[in-house]
Amino acid sequence: SGISRSEIESKAKLSINGGRLSERLKDLCQAGFLEMKISWNKKLGEYYKLIDEFTLFQLHWVLDSVFSEKKQHFSQGSCLH
Repeated sequence: SGISRSEIESKAKLSINGGRLSERLKDLCQAGFLEMKISWNKKLGEYYKLIDEFTLFQLHWVLDSVFSEKKQHFSQGSCLH
């Protein structure tokens, strides 16, 4: 699994021909945050997977619990007070 380069471009609203995305993705791969894979289907191109364990922990456990608490807080109508 992972996210394709085209998905990253569209979600981040970046231009296709800018060059900065390529540089940043390369840096993140070299630093050990991302892993790049090339799909066997050439139409799909390259895709990236987050592999940094600390970042994965943060996203899964810390941020998920923060968003859950905020969602619960707002669903109880607390934001109206």
